[in-house]
Amino acid sequence: WERVLASSRATLRTRRDALLAALAREAPGWHVRRPHGGMSAWVRLATPVATRLAAAAARERLLVTPGPAFSIDGTFERHIRFPFTAPPEQLQDAVATLAALAARLDPAEAAPAELATAIAF
Repeated sequence: WERVLASSRATLRTRRDALLAALAREAPGWHVRRPHGGMSAWVRLATPVATRLAAAAARERLLVTPGPAFSIDGTFERHIRFPFTAPPEQLQDAVATLAALAARLDPAEAAPAELATAIAF
């Protein structure tokens, strides 16, 4: 069991580091704290577009969960939950896609009514 845990931790550590490096390179205006456990990171976006970004990403077959899905009152529109369970190359591609999509979103627009289609649990 200890070998399995050690292997899983090493894999997740590599993937977490790949995600953090991709975020620093592709989305320098976004902020993320280095997670010390778990399998996802909370990313703070430069603008409050999390729900629309998740919806746009879903149309590209990329599933991320917008922060409001974790809020009882719909706040956290500046945050997305980004799992780092995929291989490093996929994480890098995902971050590049999200950054490109976010750059095209107008923060003044309203969030889409079809919020449920943007949420991936």
